[in-house]
Amino acid sequence: MQEPIEEYLKRLEHYGYTEEERETVKQFRENAEHMPFDQYQFLVDQKLIFRTRKLKKKRNIYFFDDKLWILNHYHKGYEYIGFFHSEEFLAERNKKETEEKRLIEEARAEKKKLKQEVPVKQKRKRIVR
Repeated sequence: MQEPIEEYLKRLEHYGYTEEERETVKQFRENAEHMPFDQYQFLVDQKLIFRTRKLKKKRNIYFFDDKLWILNHYHKGYEYIGFFHSEEFLAERNKKETEEKRLIEEARAEKKKLKQEVPVKQKRKRIVR
């Protein structure tokens, strides 16, 4: 859940953000759409997002200007962490994946067919004396 902006700005002031940096954060949060971390994780798992940075913990993620953004406290500014794949890219990737699956199935079937065609060598009988 997203923290109210007033409390968040007070906390940023405690972290050493200047008035200008806090105003930038406020403007960005007003214009951007908040995305819950679980939703972000689901989209990454479904391969709908190209991730440019790996997040090591839960973060507040924002969607703005067709990119996903987080606040980097080290640089005291927003940086993008990924973007959505285009419909054309997703269609092309899906086509490639189905083609690869088809080739794998054909190779398995061919291997199975060759294995059945190889004659089984009969064992020699032992001579008992």
